[in-house]
Amino acid sequence: MQPRGLEGARLADPDSFHLTLHFLGSLSSEQISEVIAALNDVAFATFPLTIRGANVFRRDGVPFVLWAGVDDCPALRDLQREIGTALHSASGFQPENRTYSPHITLARLKENVLDSELSAELRRNAEVVIAEIAISQFALFSSRNENGVPYYRVEAQFSNDART
Repeated sequence: MQPRGLEGARLADPDSFHLTLHFLGSLSSEQISEVIAALNDVAFATFPLTIRGANVFRRDGVPFVLWAGVDDCPALRDLQREIGTALHSASGFQPENRTYSPHITLARLKENVLDSELSAELRRNAEVVIAEIAISQFALFSSRNENGVPYYRVEAQFSNDART
């Protein structure tokens, strides 16, 4: 689903594809330990997730992120809400007020991306479906930015049966 030859697009590393459930910002080592303890108590059942199509986020009318869409999934929304509740109880974390919009970032776009080429990419991906991905775990990631490129590291993983 990533664009091929779209000038002005910086592709996300496929190894870093993820769905953000909550963005926590900068945390101390002590806060990370509190978050991990809280997330260990989040219970959920394995559920299927479907990736479908692509779209863009725009800022002031200018596209800046190309992303793959996620079908509406009540189990994913429940998990996102349960994690927010656990984080709030443990550390006072305040989830964002905006509606949760799950997506997978495919590329970051520069202002010089041609609308015609971007439209062609969106049409190319309009019918793409990656169905029934079994979601049985989630992870706490830390991230760092180097020259505008995000790098992610797994701090802890949480599954619906055994914690790792």
